[in-house]
Amino acid sequence: MKIWQIIQENQIEKLQKIEFIPKNQFKKNGKPILHFAIEKKIPKQMIELLIKKGAKTNSTDKFGRNSLHFACKFNSNFEIVKYLVEKKVQINSKDNSNQTPLHFACENKSNFEIIKYLVEKGADINAKSNSNQTPLHFACKFNSNFEIIKYLVEKGCDINTKDNSNQTPLHFACENKSNFEIVKYLVEKGADINAKSNSNQTPLHFACKFNSNFEIVKYLVEKGSDINAKSNSNQTPLHFACENKSNFEIVKYLVEKSADINEKTFWNQTPLHCACEFNPTLKLIKFLVEKGADVNTKNIRNETPLHLICELNPNLELIRFLVENGSYINQKERNKNQAPLHLICQNSKIDNKIMFEIIIYLVEKGADVNSKKNNDQTPLHLICQNRNIEQKMLFKIIMYLVEKGADINSKTRDDKYTMINFIYQIHLSIPLDFFRYLIEKGLDVNERTNNNETVLHFVCQYQQENAYEIIQLLIDKGCDMNARTNISQIPLDFVCQYQHGNALEIIKLFIEKEKDIDNKKTDYGRALQLVCEYKHKDLFEIVKLLIEAGADVNFAGEDLLSALHFLCRNYERKFHNTIRLLIENGADVNLKGGHFNETCLHFIFYTRKNQDMKKLVKLLIQNGANIHQVDDQEIAPLDLIISNNDLNSLKLLLLHDPYLIFLLDILIIKEDLMEMFIQIYSINQDFHNSFKSNENYFDLTILSNDLFTFHVHRQILLMRFDNNTSILQNFFSICKQKPKEIVQLALNFLYTGFNDFGRIIEKLSVLTEYKIRHKDIEKKFEKQQITWNKFQKQKAEQYIFERYRSKPNIR
Repeated sequence: MKIWQIIQENQIEKLQKIEFIPKNQFKKNGKPILHFAIEKKIPKQMIELLIKKGAKTNSTDKFGRNSLHFACKFNSNFEIVKYLVEKKVQINSKDNSNQTPLHFACENKSNFEIIKYLVEKGADINAKSNSNQTPLHFACKFNSNFEIIKYLVEKGCDINTKDNSNQTPLHFACENKSNFEIVKYLVEKGADINAKSNSNQTPLHFACKFNSNFEIVKYLVEKGSDINAKSNSNQTPLHFACENKSNFEIVKYLVEKSADINEKTFWNQTPLHCACEFNPTLKLIKFLVEKGADVNTKNIRNETPLHLICELNPNLELIRFLVENGSYINQKERNKNQAPLHLICQNSKIDNKIMFEIIIYLVEKGADVNSKKNNDQTPLHLICQNRNIEQKMLFKIIMYLVEKGADINSKTRDDKYTMINFIYQIHLSIPLDFFRYLIEKGLDVNERTNNNETVLHFVCQYQQENAYEIIQLLIDKGCDMNARTNISQIPLDFVCQYQHGNALEIIKLFIEKEKDIDNKKTDYGRALQLVCEYKHKDLFEIVKLLIEAGADVNFAGEDLLSALHFLCRNYERKFHNTIRLLIENGADVNLKGGHFNETCLHFIFYTRKNQDMKKLVKLLIQNGANIHQVDDQEIAPLDLIISNNDLNSLKLLLLHDPYLIFLLDILIIKEDLMEMFIQIYSINQDFHNSFKSNENYFDLTILSNDLFTFHVHRQILLMRFDNNTSILQNFFSICKQKPKEIVQLALNFLYTGFNDFGRIIEKLSVLTEYKIRHKDIEKKFEKQQITWNKFQKQKAEQYIFERYRSKPNIR
């Protein structure tokens, strides 16, 4: 068991059995073991044992504190302190902050006996820490033991000594409300009652700021403390007293003793401002006003006490009192040009019911419902932006303001938003009945925002419940269905992008309501693109509807992606019929789009999804999709198949056209796929029949058992190409170098009766040279593995590009 465990469990018997403390156990978490023991308040007998077993009494922790520091700070055991002093632990030793054991002892009010002992043993009673605080500072700040303070003063502690902040022991004593006897004693012993700290605060400032002991404040004033003394920020004791929630009697006393009730701080705050901001009780505010506090005085931000109440502590009773006592109800502050009604409407901390009551009161008392703050926001705008209001209460407040004359079409300066734009932006939806109410009250359904959006754009974007009915209502009221935003978006675009629940019926409504829509082909084409991008639940029906309405099936937006691109890129099994529908209606399967000008096949093989990809690829190829069409990075769909080791797609392509010359291109890129191609050919019926038709030229058993017999190759070629010397020479060159897979491929083509066998042989010859020249590069590529996913697509594209860049031009 380790030493620290023995200490923690207070097992003195086990400690007695240990001869010496191991060196590696002298510390626990960087703290000397003796410090650890003292902090755990173990008996003196164990402390003695630890020292006998090798614990060092003068060892220090990382803060420079020795065992005596710890005993005075954490233990309060007189016998242990006495024992350590007798063991010659330095009584005036200083830690890293220049604090002595006496400083620490003075923090604890139960340490009187220890303090007396230390002083009697020569502890420096006026020792100063790094912050120039003496033990008397510590005793006044942390302690409330009158006997300790008295003892230190009688032993010669400097009663007016100042720390680095120019604070005396009296300043600290005034912070503690239980220190009346101490404060009184210090003053009687000559403490400077008007001593000022670095911030020019006197002990009376401290008593009013931190304390709530009326007796201390009264005593200081009676002893001559300056009642209107000002700090560096021009704060008087009355300012501080008004901020303290327990200080009503003190405030009352100071005012009665002629404290200036309208004195202003550096920020032009009066005591009434302080009370409204920090201590908003009716009793206090009423007292100050009755004693002459100016209810319309303004601070540096032009805020009156009414502004502070409405913004920070909204309370109908307080607001009513200030207004009834002459507070200007439409006064605007300087920062944002806000009146009290603005502050209430945007307050997110207030209860909804209380907010409504305050709004009613302010409006009834003359608050301007159309008053504009910065950016031309009215109370109606602000209430609509308040996220803390329940929807039912929101509409109730809006209706009240509208009935009181609030302009329903008022617009902000920057966004050109009306109140209805904010409702949708913050609360997302509006009930149908309330919408009818707004229209009856004069809502301009064609009002435009800074982005040229109308209310119909917002409804199509945000409204879910009753969206169809509201859109129909707006259209019937003359809302422009073809209104275009700054980026040419019409409301129909927003339906296709956001209305996932009931898009089908709404799109039908748009088509039915607007028979002569401008740019019908383009607009419906964009709608078609969007519904495919956002994968609506009624996708097939919507696509069919838009096509029948005249949509351009090949419409592509700024990203040049068509509806077909999106469905292929995000392919799911349920999209297949929709894709077929698009193709049947003229969708271009080879249309290029996206960042690198890719086709649908590119997107399919980039994503590498496994849901019926064979069915989709077959559909595209049957309708003319070009597997050789390269994108801007010179990558063809076939290249992606090869890089992905996509055997299923390769089989599909080969079975669709068994004579494709691209097999040679595959060999250049992926040498380890050659055997796979041979297997594919072996199951192809056309090839099988070709072998049979050439049985008189070649014995298949010889091919399988002795594939590289040069004599056999030579005899076959002589029989078929005895008049073409160049073909024979090329093929002999290939056979001499004996790359097994290339020869096998040549033989496969040979037995098919392929019409252009000479060109194949020529390309195979180039391929062989390439293999020899680029042997090191091929080995490097073989070691690399690529994971094709959306996060690595760009990296993979670059990899393929680098790979192809060094390929000889043999196409």
